[in-house]
Amino acid sequence: MYGGRFGANNIKIVERLSLSNDKNLWLIELAGKYYFLYVDKNGMAEIDCIDGAKLTLIERDESVKMPFMSLLKDKMKRPEDDSK
Repeated sequence: MYGGRFGANNIKIVERLSLSNDKNLWLIELAGKYYFLYVDKNGMAEIDCIDGAKLTLIERDESVKMPFMSLLKDKMKRPEDDSK
């Protein structure tokens, strides 16, 4: 959880996913509500406001990679040029 490092009393960064060097998805908690945000070098945009009752937060060990993240990263890799 990012809240202790980046957060204030009312705002917590719950999760952040880097899509590229300057593009990220953020899940933040603000005043008991959760916001799904897209952040890039030009600014920030709200994708959705999520009801906390519908959200399942999972505490995880940062040293253990989650299978979903591994699959997502594999799918996002650009195909290598095999013509060399």
